[in-house]
Amino acid sequence: MNECNSIEFFKSFGQVKSTNNVTKNWIHGLEEFKRGKFTEEKIEQITSIQELDRQLATYIAEMKQKNGKQYSASSVRCAIAAIH
Repeated sequence: MNECNSIEFFKSFGQVKSTNNVTKNWIHGLEEFKRGKFTEEKIEQITSIQELDRQLATYIAEMKQKNGKQYSASSVRCAIAAIH
């Protein structure tokens, strides 16, 4: 194994694939929500803390499952942790 491969191995070693996938899903849901309500800019591009707080609070308050039902409290906590 060359040095570059071993660096990549150790960088990815501590990552949990399922956690990464769930985080990507919540971020994707946030971006989809934003497209319908706010500007097209990605969440990472928002420079105003107040605007970021407003958009995240709106998302958390209004997010629903694809079937229209509300998420459980534990799912909401997971979403907040993933977005954080």
